Amino acid sequence: MNRFAALIAGSWLGMQIMAGYVAAPILFKSLDRVPAGDIAGKLFTVVGYYGLAAWFLVYVVARIQSYSKKPQRWIALQIVLLGINQLAVTPVIEAIKQGQHHPLLAVSNLFLSPSSEAGGMTEFAFWHGLSSLIYMATSVLGLLLLSVFLRLSFGEKKTLPETK
Repeated sequence: MNRFAALIAGSWLGMQIMAGYVAAPILFKSLDRVPAGDIAGKLFTVVGYYGLAAWFLVYVVARIQSYSKKPQRWIALQIVLLGINQLAVTPVIEAIKQGQHHPLLAVSNLFLSPSSEAGGMTEFAFWHGLSSLIYMATSVLGLLLLSVFLRLSFGEKKTLPETK
């Protein structure tokens, strides 16, 4: 089962890298901003929900294998970060794009001065930047976790075949 979980997490990491660091830049170079953003947003939604499901499965497998509590905490952090990005930050970005109000917009008001809207960072830029930081953090954390789990194989002891 642990190899299956590693395969699921690895496929998420591939999707994450492809969507964020390959497809999105190509979209924004090839298309106008609005259609490129719409397509990229749909890609990120698929990757986000798949990531939540994949890392939840990895967490369950890690609990069953009960190798160590430390990797379980890092997996839980990964799930929390993915959840925040997908379920909190992304809806705010969508509300801004559609010109609607969202209750979490008050958070950006803590960091943005009224004059910054005109000359510098907008609410959209703030939330998009936050989302990008979380996306990068989950990518790096996913890569580290996957490398640890592939090496540790969730605590399974690997033995070499005996030679005669």
